[in-house]
Amino acid sequence: MIPTVAKSAPIVITDGDSFMSEQIPPRKVLIETRAGEPVFYEQSINQIFAWRGLGKTNLGLGLARAFACGETLLNWRAAERHRVLYIEGEVPASQLQERWRKIVGKTEGYARLATLDKQPGNSFASMATENGMQRVEAALAQLEAEGFKTEVLMLDNISTLFNIRANDEESWIVIQSWFTSLRSRGICLFFFHHAGKSGLSRSHSKSEDMLDTSIKLEAPKDPEQGHLHAVMTYDKARAGLSEPSCEILMHRTHSADCSCKTAATARWCGGDGVSWEYRLSKTKKEVASDLFGDGMSVAKVAAELGVALGTVKMWRTEWGRDNRLGGDLDRDLDRDLDRDLLM
Repeated sequence: MIPTVAKSAPIVITDGDSFMSEQIPPRKVLIETRAGEPVFYEQSINQIFAWRGLGKTNLGLGLARAFACGETLLNWRAAERHRVLYIEGEVPASQLQERWRKIVGKTEGYARLATLDKQPGNSFASMATENGMQRVEAALAQLEAEGFKTEVLMLDNISTLFNIRANDEESWIVIQSWFTSLRSRGICLFFFHHAGKSGLSRSHSKSEDMLDTSIKLEAPKDPEQGHLHAVMTYDKARAGLSEPSCEILMHRTHSADCSCKTAATARWCGGDGVSWEYRLSKTKKEVASDLFGDGMSVAKVAAELGVALGTVKMWRTEWGRDNRLGGDLDRDLDRDLDRDLLM
């Protein structure tokens, strides 16, 4: 059906030849890797998602500090300071205050936050509705009038702030329109989401279409106890990114002023600060090399890692040569395969 032409202003059209000669500044890189590879830009939409309890909010607060203070976090670094507005729709104010003290700390006014407990009726209007979006827009306008122009907006999380069904396409169409509008105005937007049982982001594909960068947190195979420990993967990087999966850890720290240091009697303490650790995860080839060193056969390594037998056989040959193993490598490989088949 051909729509009726209404009496309204037409969309803005630009001549392609003229467009190429316009002086349009490139998007500014807000955070890059320590090697100088861009990760987060102004005018971008980014997602952090994970199964519940894996540390989305802690990582978000760590990023808020990195942006606001122009600091490093994990393998990321911000070259300068950026004004951050963090909207948190789930954690009680007392718990969020404790996390903010430990993870964000003082930012000299570069970070602002909106908490659930401070809202009228102790709730946010759903940001999937016109009313909810208008309230956020009004807050952004008010902050800018006060001299605080929001450069990074962090929405934690979709489930609590937007309150929509995971696969509600109609709602995501409206949300996508708002998010892209925020991006076009120069804002670096983050939203936090839960992973479904499949391990993917728990929402309609519409939520993925607009993303510049999507970061996934998963539980490691052997998690270390006593602190946050997760595997971080770039699920999507529209601008291209060569960063491999890594393990991230957030440790509790205790300063000289920590209550456990000043109390008369020793007691358990959650610390008064945090430190972050970044570890590159091993590739499957590197894991295979470790398993070869433990005496595991080619067939068992292939089954353990879910890699084609021919590929693992090639890795085993290279590993044998790198470790200057004597004998006939091909004969040894064939013997291993025959042995596995008989077991």
